Amino acid sequence: MAQRQDPSDNSIVIDGFENGIADSPYTGIGDMRNANIISIPGEASVNFATTSLTASSYSGMIVGGGSASSKTFYVSSTTLETGQAVIFSASNFATPGDLYWVERINATEFKIHTSPFIWSGNEYATSDTATGTFSTVDMGLPKYFTNDTKNNKVYMLDSNGRVWGNWTTTGTTGAFVYVGNKVPTAYKAGNGLVYYESSDHTGYVFIFHDSSIDYFITTATAPTIEYQWAILAGTVGTYNTSPTKVLQTALGTHNSHEAMVGVDNRVYFCDSNWISVFYQADPAGTAFNPKSIATYTFDTFPLLPFNDTTQCLAQLGSNLLIGGKNNIIYTWNKVDLNYNGQPILLAESNIQKMVTVNTNTYALVGNRGRIYVTNGSQAQLWKKIPDHISGIVEPYFTWGGLCSQKNQIFFSAQATSNNGATLVAYGGVWAIDVDTQAIRLTNKLSYGSYAGYASALIADVITNPAGTGLYIGWYDGGTTYGIDKTSANLYQGSETVIESDLIPIGTYDNPKNFTRVDYKLVNPMATGESVSMYYRLRFGDGWTLIYTSDNTTSDTGYSESHEVNFQNAQWVQLKIVLTSI
Repeated sequence: MAQRQDPSDNSIVIDGFENGIADSPYTGIGDMRNANIISIPGEASVNFATTSLTASSYSGMIVGGGSASSKTFYVSSTTLETGQAVIFSASNFATPGDLYWVERINATEFKIHTSPFIWSGNEYATSDTATGTFSTVDMGLPKYFTNDTKNNKVYMLDSNGRVWGNWTTTGTTGAFVYVGNKVPTAYKAGNGLVYYESSDHTGYVFIFHDSSIDYFITTATAPTIEYQWAILAGTVGTYNTSPTKVLQTALGTHNSHEAMVGVDNRVYFCDSNWISVFYQADPAGTAFNPKSIATYTFDTFPLLPFNDTTQCLAQLGSNLLIGGKNNIIYTWNKVDLNYNGQPILLAESNIQKMVTVNTNTYALVGNRGRIYVTNGSQAQLWKKIPDHISGIVEPYFTWGGLCSQKNQIFFSAQATSNNGATLVAYGGVWAIDVDTQAIRLTNKLSYGSYAGYASALIADVITNPAGTGLYIGWYDGGTTYGIDKTSANLYQGSETVIESDLIPIGTYDNPKNFTRVDYKLVNPMATGESVSMYYRLRFGDGWTLIYTSDNTTSDTGYSESHEVNFQNAQWVQLKIVLTSI
């Protein structure tokens, strides 16, 4: 329980915030959103917010600036940002269908470049007769992140097969920009992404589609995606007439090609019921070069039974754990031609994501919102997303992204009812403390609602900002996709909400009256901060405001007491809303 009775005056005290949301509102905290309960156990405070790194979509017509030397175009007031990619549908100076990148000068004036490296002097010259109709290249559903730790970059692969990077130049707002050349129609699906560094410290990003692996060099002056480094057996190399390696996934399937770099600095990726691997052949000799087969090894291992499909990977000790569509986690020593040891059986099928923290691996499994933990030999249920928040019986969960940071597991999910109706109570980023198993929703995302979900997550090891340190790919539940990043700013719009237990204060034969409620703060409120308290006497009823307090109305900003009129009550539930500055 998150409430107790004070023996000195028989008052009911609500605490236990460090335990997070309970499985049931009858046994603990009913809900907790955008609150920090980790910094000081027993205290609940406002969490750090997220900020959007996604440029707004735009379409319109531009005209030339009158001078080829100025290379300037004009458009009516626009939201275009430096680094944003555009495609022309009609133009008398640019090739329709080709990609160009924007260098913003002001709200109506900008230059156009032929490369995302807009600082390299590749401006497209213009004249006063130049005109064109264009649209921005917009982001699809974010699916995978990878960290380029050498060049301090983060890359994301979306569902359209496009790679986006957090490049910044003078004039940018920090938005992720589209990287690379135009995606061929046949390779639009995005099924995996990984950063790999050679012994000569050349960085590569490998992009996995349904039927090919592509790559680009991250340290290049102007990165160009090399298509079809590997393709499916029996298919024709349209963009690469002599691809070096072959994938195992059947043509036309959309299986996961989730990829990771193991502790042995080898790239492992899912490939139908196989695991494929490539790595530098001799780290002490010639450096890795994807165009030279003598510099690397590429192997495939038929590890899983033919009736299973690899979906996710995790490193646990020296072994690789493989999650499939069935209810089995397979353990592989990276040497044998088959998985070794006993298969780890789970109570549910469809293992979608896994992450290792310390000496255990945590897996998002099935559609009941259950997270399992394994030590490499056996697995057990670890935590479940609380059903009661949905307001229905047995919601159906679909998992989103998963990562770990600061001994916390971060994940996301979206939920529907059993008849397929969307439930908008779960969208955002959830966290579970590995030590205490305290679960709560830590971040409402920049699109401002709890619809949608976070489809991709990665810990920010690049800039290490204040807060939890995450990059978050999201879907808003409608038609828009984007990327957020945790910031150093606290939530300011009453987003931090805590709902207490449903507290039994009486019985049918002996209902009780309560006359006052109060709160206590560790530090006084600053100007602009406030605490609001609400109540309801039955679970499922609407909330009634008791009062809102700020530093001008409370007792020097530390506490306040207020009269209430809970007459003949059997139950009461309180909601606290915190507003910061």
